[in-house]
Amino acid sequence: MGYRVEISPAALDDAERAYGWLASRSGGYAIAWFNALLEATLSLGDFPMRCPLVPESRLAALGLRHLMVGSGASTYRIIFRFARDEAEDQDIVRVLRIWHASRRALNVQDVSSG
Repeated sequence: MGYRVEISPAALDDAERAYGWLASRSGGYAIAWFNALLEATLSLGDFPMRCPLVPESRLAALGLRHLMVGSGASTYRIIFRFARDEAEDQDIVRVLRIWHASRRALNVQDVSSG
C-alpha cells in the first residue's frame, strides 16, 4: 500500500448513518454495502489517482477526489484528498466525507472539518 488511509470523524459518522438507514430497510444488504464501502475505502491506499476530481469546481480546485460505491439508490461518494505526514515520510489519503450521490452538491463547509 503506497498511501496510508485516514478516515475523518465526519466520514465515520456519515458511514454509520448510511448503514443505519440501509439496515432499517434491509439488514443483509446493509452489511454487504458496508463491506463494499470498507473495501473501496481501503483500496484508496493502492491507487487513489484512478479517481476523478469531484465535479464541484470549487472543491476540485482544492484537489478533492471521489470514488463511487454502491448502485442505484444506495450509491455513495467517498470524498478524499491527499496529505503528507512529513514526520513519518508517509503519503496519506484522508477520507473527508461519505456523501450520498443524490444529495446536494458539496460545499467547502461540508469538507472543512477533515
